[in-house]
Amino acid sequence: MTTKVVKIQVVKPLDDSWEVLGEVLHDIQYDSWRVSNKMVQGLWEYSHANFGYKEAVGEYLNLKEDKILPKGDGKVYFKNVLSDIKHKLKPEAYKLPGDGYDALGKMVKDVWDTRYQEMINGRESVVHFKRSIPIELNSRQMIKRSTDELMLKKQEREKHERFDRYEMSFNLISKEYAKQIGRKDGWFRVALAVKDDYQQAIVDRVISREYKLSFSKLTYDKRKKKWFFMMAYTFESKKVPVDKKKIMGIDLGVNVPAMLAINRDAYYEQAVGDSQEVWRFEKQMLERRKKLLQQRKWCGEGSVGHGQKTRLKPLEKLGNKIANFKDTKNHAWSRYIVNEAIKHGCGVIQMEDLTGISESNKFLKTWTYFDLQQKITYKAKEVGIDVKLVDPAYTSARCSRCGHIHMKENKHIWRPSQDTFKCMACHHGHDRPVNADANASKNIATKDIDKIIKKAREDKGKEKQAG
Repeated sequence: MTTKVVKIQVVKPLDDSWEVLGEVLHDIQYDSWRVSNKMVQGLWEYSHANFGYKEAVGEYLNLKEDKILPKGDGKVYFKNVLSDIKHKLKPEAYKLPGDGYDALGKMVKDVWDTRYQEMINGRESVVHFKRSIPIELNSRQMIKRSTDELMLKKQEREKHERFDRYEMSFNLISKEYAKQIGRKDGWFRVALAVKDDYQQAIVDRVISREYKLSFSKLTYDKRKKKWFFMMAYTFESKKVPVDKKKIMGIDLGVNVPAMLAINRDAYYEQAVGDSQEVWRFEKQMLERRKKLLQQRKWCGEGSVGHGQKTRLKPLEKLGNKIANFKDTKNHAWSRYIVNEAIKHGCGVIQMEDLTGISESNKFLKTWTYFDLQQKITYKAKEVGIDVKLVDPAYTSARCSRCGHIHMKENKHIWRPSQDTFKCMACHHGHDRPVNADANASKNIATKDIDKIIKKAREDKGKEKQAG
């Protein structure tokens, strides 16, 4: 099973005002923040007692099993430590519905289990949740238990609207709290802004039950002053027939975001994307930002509002446009790359391991190649294609035809420009220009290429010493 998340904006409440819904959401968020930190405090105190128990008995307590903790002359039984802590804190979270409180407890336990070893070894401080903590949603808060009805619906599209409209009902508050604010129950109906075809396809599949709704969240973006529904959904990964010996190599470049090659197809090379398109868009946005900065100095009273924050709001929107544009391109390119791998039956995708490259590198700072790699990785794994990262050292200096590795002192001979490659050993690329990125991607498509290059360089070093 694969679990993914899509971010959908909550546009407006449909059965109440924003004033009421906004207050409810902030109240729940506040209680979730306070109670979750108290849960962590209780678990931390328990862990200290656990150390004492280990010293006395010789083993640690287990959160899931019945264990005995010595306390004075008597004994205290812990059936389930977190359940005991949750039971004691329940009155402080009375505004949350039972399912919501269970979802909060699950989130705390998942975070605690993930970071526990780092905390007890002193490599990390004790978990502390921020005031902006997301509101956890159990799937039952989006599906009515009595009828098993999914509370996500598609509405008829108006003629002037580009995309279909959706609405969702959430069981956000307990019956007790609902009575206090004059509501018959804790269900709130809201309109959702599904921004593009990609999101629309996912939401439609959730509605049709092709995808299963999972534990989700409601988050508040303080800068945008908007609430978002982080909808989590699960689905069975569709495996495609592939050959695990067939490898697609991907070289990341400055002009071409990704150059593809396949180890069992000497003639296949495919350029994906155009970095210049992104540079032009970013340059256009930065020029517009520069003009806006100048205009903001002399803006009228209507643009001042709360001061600097209101003045800079248009600039923030431009920054979001650049990030969204890059994200959209990475989604499109990664999807194309994985589809190419499926089309040619490649069971493995090999890419450069960028983790060792300095973050001060201007190339990496100005373009989100790590993000592109991540998108390729999860899209490939969804269909059963393995992803391997290889050491990129000398992949661009090696001839993909004869395997000769060119040293830096001879760079002007074998690579007169950034775009072409020429081999000094077999003269590959002398008669007909060879694209340098294509040559590198063919090397990356070679099984165990980093080991092959390492051995070749070691052998070359031994030859020099012997000579």
